[in-house]
Amino acid sequence: MRSNKTRSTAVSSLKLLALGALTAVLALVSAAQAGERLASRSASADQGPYAPAEVLTQFAADVPDQTVAALAQRLRLDRIASVTAGDVILFRWKISDRRSVPAVIRSLEAESIVLAAQPNYLYGLAQAALPPAEKPQAVARVSR
Repeated sequence: MRSNKTRSTAVSSLKLLALGALTAVLALVSAAQAGERLASRSASADQGPYAPAEVLTQFAADVPDQTVAALAQRLRLDRIASVTAGDVILFRWKISDRRSVPAVIRSLEAESIVLAAQPNYLYGLAQAALPPAEKPQAVARVSR
């Protein structure tokens, strides 16, 4: 049986992943609403860690599904998730072979229908550790 601390850690990890994805989506949507194509954000060590073999892309909502599917097939990408926000569609892709994330992003940025492409950056919360006497008692509640 898992301990409460293990469950709490698992729930916290899921929340951090969701927060990171939301942050990336908001950044892409903001640029789309401003009507601009994002500059290259190719993965580099100084921009922080990112999920291996995953990229995020943004397309205009009027791009046909068949066109996006053809691009994904040509670039050997598997769709993990998509979200429509206003006049853009955001996709999360899995790279189906051993190509690097920066190489795939360069390929995506060369496509005229791609408004933005970036690594799926990982985000975390930074919080100072409290002394043991002041740590709040966390109760993990996981609904299934």
